[in-house]
Amino acid sequence: MSKLVEYLTPKYKYLVRVPGTNHAQFALLASGLFYGLLCWVQGHDLAFALVMGLIGLALIPLGADFGIKRSPPLKPVRRITMRRLSALTLFETYIILIGAVLDFFVSQTNTLKPAFSLMTLSISSYIRVTVVSSFTTAQHLKTASVSLVTPMLRAFSISLIPLSNHLTLTGSLLGVASGGLLGLLFVAIALRPMKERISPLRIASAFVADLLDGDAKAFEDALKPICGKKDGWTDVIYAKRSDDGLQIALIVPSFHPGPYRNVGSSMLPYVLERTLNRRRIRGIFLKGCSSHESNVISREEIFRLAEQVERAIIDQSTNGFTGYCALAEQVEVDGVKLSMIKFGDRVLAIPTLHPSPMEDFPEEVAELGRDSGLIVVDSHNSFMEGFKYLSDEDVGRIREALTNYGSGVRWFKGVLRIGVERRILPDYGLSDGVGPNGFTLVGFEVNGHRFALAVADANNALPEVRSQVIKRLKEKGWDGAEFVTTDTHIVNGVKLGGIGYVPLGKKIDSREISRVYEGLSDAIFDDLRPAEVKCIRVEHKGVDVFSSDTLESLTGRARFYIWFYFVMLGVSTLLGLITASW
Repeated sequence: MSKLVEYLTPKYKYLVRVPGTNHAQFALLASGLFYGLLCWVQGHDLAFALVMGLIGLALIPLGADFGIKRSPPLKPVRRITMRRLSALTLFETYIILIGAVLDFFVSQTNTLKPAFSLMTLSISSYIRVTVVSSFTTAQHLKTASVSLVTPMLRAFSISLIPLSNHLTLTGSLLGVASGGLLGLLFVAIALRPMKERISPLRIASAFVADLLDGDAKAFEDALKPICGKKDGWTDVIYAKRSDDGLQIALIVPSFHPGPYRNVGSSMLPYVLERTLNRRRIRGIFLKGCSSHESNVISREEIFRLAEQVERAIIDQSTNGFTGYCALAEQVEVDGVKLSMIKFGDRVLAIPTLHPSPMEDFPEEVAELGRDSGLIVVDSHNSFMEGFKYLSDEDVGRIREALTNYGSGVRWFKGVLRIGVERRILPDYGLSDGVGPNGFTLVGFEVNGHRFALAVADANNALPEVRSQVIKRLKEKGWDGAEFVTTDTHIVNGVKLGGIGYVPLGKKIDSREISRVYEGLSDAIFDDLRPAEVKCIRVEHKGVDVFSSDTLESLTGRARFYIWFYFVMLGVSTLLGLITASW
């Protein structure tokens, strides 16, 4: 799925809110008055021009939208609301006004024929048909056809007070009809199933359903025909404090917390931790070595995975524990900073290339760990704009550091003491880049050596965040410290525009984040208590994930249909110009 994500993510910056949509009715009235003023400058009576402008670009389109919303094809469609129809009408009106302004200036030359208004009538009807068809998951053609009532009535009304003699009733209706028919042709083609047995338009409609109404199930159901099966695992480091019975579980799954918002396994960190919390186990999600090819396809599936982890912990909660661990002094090898804690015969390893950019560790790194007893955590803690994936050289350096992790490293061995504290900041949320699990600090002490693991529920972080957090923690007395994010994609796609998400530190100052961890440190530094620990591996068989082969095909299809959409838009523009020349 990585290539599909790589292709689609840069398009996020084009998903922006149309200005004025929060007050679309007033914006339409203002647009009508502006059109009337243009007509007045062209020689029409001022009062007549203003009234007809209001009627043609505001009152009639709003009335038409009100009527078609209550028509049989559109009435049962929950996503087609009056507010959204008004916003779409406003966007079309902006396009028409651009044509009107251009025609106004062309008419001053007395040498060129004004044609932009007819061109924009064709463009706006094409856009309306294709957009409205994506609002519904059924009867796409019928719904799109009914939506043409608004541009037809608008064309009729503005032809009564034209900016020029070339904007006739016949020409206006032909302009709308040409764009609308091309839009219906595009809808019909996009409805045809691909070889993956799903229609591109149905996928797009399901995506819109989730984008507008948070209906993730519609999107997940649309994608199920392309899912594949994959085996995976979750490593759990399960600790129980001997004096107060506090249970702590570090959870490192092999599945990726994506693709975005509440779709698929984006909520995996939250669901895993919440599932364990109901058993009074303090769960802390750590990202394993996974990429978008390991996105679980549905939320039902991640609840099943969480229950398997919960059951495995409960089943193995009575024996096999050890109170002795080993904590390594942090090292740096060829630019790879490495933190390690040994629990029995398993080693929790946290490598990072910080301050160089960090992205998903490929699964081959996890396979290396399976053979050597390593549980590798993808720290995901150094964001750089435009950086998409680690190079082969980067991965090679990480593999080399993990392969030779025991060479020349000083280990502190003894009884494990542990503590954990969490803080949720009420003033910050998903749009600020912070997931529902907030900020967590886990403290370890072995033979007098203390190590702090700072975990933020976020999708990556600016480099200065890690620098500030570690600096503050070491000033508080920790011998070693590391900062990681969960790579939760629940923060992706929350707001339109940009890269699709906000990395931690972009909206929240890194110094404020470091102060949060400073407070967490104060709470646990002198409260690390003896604990016994055991490592549990939970195997997951036949998990539904996005099939990488099919998604490779979908990447090509996405490119084609985006290209085809704009080609048809260009043809509608050309037809508008041809209509104007008659």
